Amino acid sequence: MGTGKQYDEEFKKQAIKLAKEIATKAAAPGSKQTDKRT
Repeated sequence: MGTGKQYDEEFKKQAIKLAKEIATKAAAPGSKQTDKRT
């Protein structure tokens, strides 16, 4: 049970980090991510 909670904490940290990264890329119109799509 303890290991499951530890995994959940790590997963949450990674999810937050990823969400912040995506938000930053979305906020930047001149980013490479948008250039690839068009």
